[in-house]
Amino acid sequence: MWQYFCSTNCYNDFAHKHVEQIIRIAPRLEPLETRIEDPKKVTHEYQYGSYTTTEIKKIDSNNNVG
Repeated sequence: MWQYFCSTNCYNDFAHKHVEQIIRIAPRLEPLETRIEDPKKVTHEYQYGSYTTTEIKKIDSNNNVG
């Protein structure tokens, strides 16, 4: 990246000015992130405090949870 831009500020100026043109080159219609079910949070209360656990389930390409 530094062979094209002298600083992060120059890069940001360029990106802000041309972002719509850049997106048109290779638009993303689907997110790259792994799809997950809404995380379920469980809070565990104890006499001297509490903590929260989060259960995250991945959704495969067939919309199956696993």
